[in-house]
Amino acid sequence: MKQTLWSANRSLRLLFWAASASSIGDWCRHVAIVGLAVSCSGAGLKIAVLLLLEVLPLLFIGPMSGALIDRISTKKVLVVCDLSRAVLTLGFLFVHTGEQLWIAYMLTALIAIFDAPSMAARQTLISRLVPSEHLVAAHALFSLSAGLCIALGSVAATTLAAAWGNTQIFLFDAATFMLSCLFLVLIKEAGDRKTQDQEESTAHSYLQDVREGFVYIRHDANAASLLVFNMLRSAGSGVIYFLLGVFGYTVFNAGLEGVGLFHVTFGAGFFLGAVLAKELAAKIGWRRYSLLMGTAAMTEGIFVALFSRTDAFMTALFLLGTAYIARSVAITVFNSLSSHLVEERFRGRYFALNTVLSYTNMGVTMLLCGYGLNLFSARQLALFAGVFLFANGALWMINGQAVAKTLIEVQES
Repeated sequence: MKQTLWSANRSLRLLFWAASASSIGDWCRHVAIVGLAVSCSGAGLKIAVLLLLEVLPLLFIGPMSGALIDRISTKKVLVVCDLSRAVLTLGFLFVHTGEQLWIAYMLTALIAIFDAPSMAARQTLISRLVPSEHLVAAHALFSLSAGLCIALGSVAATTLAAAWGNTQIFLFDAATFMLSCLFLVLIKEAGDRKTQDQEESTAHSYLQDVREGFVYIRHDANAASLLVFNMLRSAGSGVIYFLLGVFGYTVFNAGLEGVGLFHVTFGAGFFLGAVLAKELAAKIGWRRYSLLMGTAAMTEGIFVALFSRTDAFMTALFLLGTAYIARSVAITVFNSLSSHLVEERFRGRYFALNTVLSYTNMGVTMLLCGYGLNLFSARQLALFAGVFLFANGALWMINGQAVAKTLIEVQES
């Protein structure tokens, strides 16, 4: 892996460092936003709205961003998105009271507009930079990076909050986006450069690309089933994503440090899950690797359910970390299968649609959780999420056989 993916692929290395820099800032900002909402209002619904605005704009911008990625340089898309988010992040410095939360709402929504094309472009560029036989290792590498960044970003957030105050974290976040841009501009776009005709196109042709992407996915059962699985998985994950702040502040009375530790555990789990997914890929065949995704989802559900019932904070960290290991395996397998099965000319639109479905689903789920806290306890909502995740994994074990069969046929051919 080191020789083929790291030492010999400079562009992939630069993309890795760019993704790592911006991801650390992203998670640092997320922890700060939760702390900002709690300190300014303390209302669960207002926290839910703020988290919803992190994902809702993806519903509108996502499909068109996929068509854009399939037409122009992914490097250009990534640079523009990072520069825009760096400027917008600085606006959080002006939010100090509950009356100013509208600024945080607006900034969160604007930043999310640039999140969709950035995430989809990164996934698409990975598949263009790496040959198919190394896709699993490449996606595992980036999942491993995501885990480290979640942990480092959470630690940075709590450290900076203690030293400077919560809002000053956003300066650090803006700096990470600028560092990401520096790495991105150094990438050589071999295998990713579009022709002049592809880049010069009308709004009508972009809309036509969007329609073609939907038609492709509708007629490709494997792509559609993968999207459905990940959409349902993201719904269960959205519940836990929302509840981390609630559990940290109210269930365990651990404050911002508790929320930070939950996110550190999140990162550690993602790191270990990426390593596990890569090791398993080298030892099992494609059919079992496909079904591994369902097994991982079921495992996550079991440990989330156990997490919902424990009273000990350290035990909760262990159970949550194990659940995140399973989630990381599921996500790494999903990205690998998607890159392997989806036609190259449709990957930008596919990954953009996946981003739209997944994050919009998470957003709606978080909003429902904000209302649900008036009717149910945080523990009851977490238990529901665990059962839901387990059921989604079990459903994939039943319906994912066709995908496994296709993978075997592709591999043999």
